[in-house]
Amino acid sequence: ADVETVMATLHADPAVEYAELNLVYRHFAVPNDPYFGYLWGLNNTGQPIGGLPGGRVDADVDAVEAWGRSTGSSQVYVAVLDEGIDVAHEDLGTGFGGPIWTNPFDPVDGIDNDGNGYVDDRHGWDFASGDASVYDGTAASPSIDSHGTHIAGTIGARANNGIGVSGINWDVRIIPAKFMLP
Repeated sequence: ADVETVMATLHADPAVEYAELNLVYRHFAVPNDPYFGYLWGLNNTGQPIGGLPGGRVDADVDAVEAWGRSTGSSQVYVAVLDEGIDVAHEDLGTGFGGPIWTNPFDPVDGIDNDGNGYVDDRHGWDFASGDASVYDGTAASPSIDSHGTHIAGTIGARANNGIGVSGINWDVRIIPAKFMLP
C-alpha cells in the first residue's frame, strides 16, 4: 500500500494512539564553485572529464555527503610539504577567509620575532632555499610551484565562493613548507 493509505488505516484504528512517518532526511552541501563538477574524486557522478568518458558513479570520497555534517574547521592546521604554494591564488590566499596560515608572531621586518630560527616566516618557509618565499612561480612561469598549489587547493580551497574549485576542508589553515626546488 502507499504511505497515505497506511497512515489513514493506522489513524482509523482505535488501538493506535499515535502514528507518524519515520522519515530520514539527508542534508548535502554542494558548493557553487564553477569547476566543482570536475572534481570527480570529491563527487563522481560519472561525468566526462576533459573529453574522456565518464567515471564510475560514486567512486569518490563522498565529500558532498560529509559536507552535510561539517564543512571543516579553522582549528585544523595542515602543513603542506611539497613545492611552494601560491599564497596570492584567488581560491587560497592570505586575506580574509583564505586558508593560508599567517604567523601572528613574526611580521615582515627582517627580525626573527618569534625566535623559531626563521626570519619573517609570515606564511610558512622555503626549506629548499632557506627563505620565507614559499612561492617562486610567475605569470611567465606558472608551472613553477604548481603542484604545491594544487595540493593546497585540494585540501582547502575556499569553497562556495563562486570561484574555481572547492577544497575538502572549507575552513582549514594551510602552512606552506616548501622543500623542493622548481
